[in-house]
Amino acid sequence: MKSEIMVSVCVITFNHEKYIRKTLDGILMQKIDFPIEIIVHDDASTDRTADIVREYYEKYPDIIRPILQTENQFQKKIPAFQNHVMPVMQGKYIAHCEGDDYWTDPNKLQRQVDYLESHPDFIAVTHNVEYIDENDEPYQGYQDPTWSKMEEREMTINDAEHRVLIGQLASFVYRNIWKNLDSDFMNEYRKSTSMNGDQKISLVLLLNGRVWRMSEQMSRYRKSFSNGSYNSRMKGKNLTGRVSDGMYQAISLAKYFGKDLKYNDAFDDNHQKALMLYLKNRTKENREILKYVYNQHPNHKRAVLKSIKYLVSIPLNKLKRKK
Repeated sequence: MKSEIMVSVCVITFNHEKYIRKTLDGILMQKIDFPIEIIVHDDASTDRTADIVREYYEKYPDIIRPILQTENQFQKKIPAFQNHVMPVMQGKYIAHCEGDDYWTDPNKLQRQVDYLESHPDFIAVTHNVEYIDENDEPYQGYQDPTWSKMEEREMTINDAEHRVLIGQLASFVYRNIWKNLDSDFMNEYRKSTSMNGDQKISLVLLLNGRVWRMSEQMSRYRKSFSNGSYNSRMKGKNLTGRVSDGMYQAISLAKYFGKDLKYNDAFDDNHQKALMLYLKNRTKENREILKYVYNQHPNHKRAVLKSIKYLVSIPLNKLKRKK
């Protein structure tokens, strides 16, 4: 008799020929006392990613479950996780690792599952990650300390209201809540396109239960600007309008669970960022985005007063315009 799957590990990949072996090896090396499945969704890669996934499937047919697209779902605006991966997940728990990230601690999955098994009042457990670049070297740019250096503690809805995620996606292990969410909520979830996947999953978990954060770094997050990655698509863009929309979408999602999100400080911070981007680069696009962010702010008087206070507090050289 086949054992029930304890963890469904979801791997979303596209053009990760250089990295996908490390991703899959990091999952397969886990020292665990329970069965898992690895669901690999390849979004019609134009390199050898799909061939490598097939190779691993041939070696581990009882563990690897490939979903190999022939047409790119992202271009068709079809969410891979929700439409293709979620319906086939069998695990009691869900974990994630995108095709350019990888797990580094062979005890990671066992530790996280053990925590959830012994703490039924918690819905998820995450941990810190190491930042690396495209060449597996330590990333030299900005590293979000809430992903890499957070102390061990419980994450709360207050974190969400300050736009702090429960962790980076490769650190998530959580109870399979998706099968219990109704179609109306899932339709709203699908329409929340101004939030990326890890933002939405993080929010849904905080809205549905308690989340514990471990302090150890047990996986590596690749800050990549190539291969059609999220970072490459967003590099150099003024995202403050998208952030405003994302907060309103989050507020709408929270209402399904009877929660009222208060994003006051986050709206202030986003308006100040939009203002700074315009003052440094006074393009028509930045001006229009600033107007939009201001109009989206729930308290215009507060937005103006907070921005004046912010501008007075910063050195003049930070306001220098780009030529």
